[in-house]
Amino acid sequence: MKRVTVVIPNWNGRDLLGPCLESLYRQEFQDFHTIVVDNGSSDESIPFIREHYPQVTVIPFEKNTGFSVAVNAGISAANTPYIALLNNDTEVHPLWLTEIVRAIDDAPQAGSVASKILFFPETGSVNSAGDEFSFFGVAYQRRLMRGDSDLFNESTYVFSACAAAALYRKQLFETIGLFDEAFFAYQEDVDIGFRAQLAGYRCLFVPKAVVYHKYQMTSSRVSSLRIYLNERNKYFVLIKNLPTRLVLFCLPLVALHEGLCFIKALRKGYLGIYFKALKDVWGQFPHMLRNRRYIQTHRVVDDAYVRSLMRFREPVRFFFYRLGALRSVKR
Repeated sequence: MKRVTVVIPNWNGRDLLGPCLESLYRQEFQDFHTIVVDNGSSDESIPFIREHYPQVTVIPFEKNTGFSVAVNAGISAANTPYIALLNNDTEVHPLWLTEIVRAIDDAPQAGSVASKILFFPETGSVNSAGDEFSFFGVAYQRRLMRGDSDLFNESTYVFSACAAAALYRKQLFETIGLFDEAFFAYQEDVDIGFRAQLAGYRCLFVPKAVVYHKYQMTSSRVSSLRIYLNERNKYFVLIKNLPTRLVLFCLPLVALHEGLCFIKALRKGYLGIYFKALKDVWGQFPHMLRNRRYIQTHRVVDDAYVRSLMRFREPVRFFFYRLGALRSVKR
């Protein structure tokens, strides 16, 4: 049995798969198997994989089922203690798997490992060094304010991993369940990171596990869908996971952040998408409440621990940055 299964979701990414898989098969660590889950591609992705990478297992879907369904299919098919998720629009450093496997082996309390994801080709800028969660009720990537500083060159525990390049214990999924398929895409990695924290699993950022990300090569083709899903799914995360006392504590800041989101939607011209997302939150509210009851009943950490995971200073700096959007509207 291999130690790691690498699951790569794909939707019309034929031109991306070659560089991604080539970099993967140049890994120093070779004890892995690869599964590509194809979301109904029409660009000959599957024939390309079968011709050039016959060692890859392909799980085909007839239509685009979204990120969550795709990676869940790969996770369910995996028979390894560790599962790595990798976007098709990435290339990995030769030591990527070596570093994340070593890190999780040495950290039994960690249920997942976050990679250091650099923008490609501008590899001096950090796309993600793990996610944090704010008192404004939203997650943010550790890169908004600081760029590639020394803070990103030290291993540390973070809130959750960006699923564009992350490693998870199979045991974690067996304990808390798979990615929530109601999300379709976006924020689902924050949701599973939150659920993992509530179940006692920590997330370790490993700066030597380097991945190069061709940012939004897939999602740029569906930008309106990306906006809709992010606006909707941030509330799915809150409804399911945030303990009741912290909901009450954070409510004023959540409302303040939502006001900025409204101003941004007004300024950028996507109010229709914004209101549709809010409407659909209410449509899914009963389902999310059922999930919440289960998650909160089975959590093993207290409110104080969850509060210790949340951040304020950096989101405040980002808030003032976004306030510029409000001032520009007034002018």
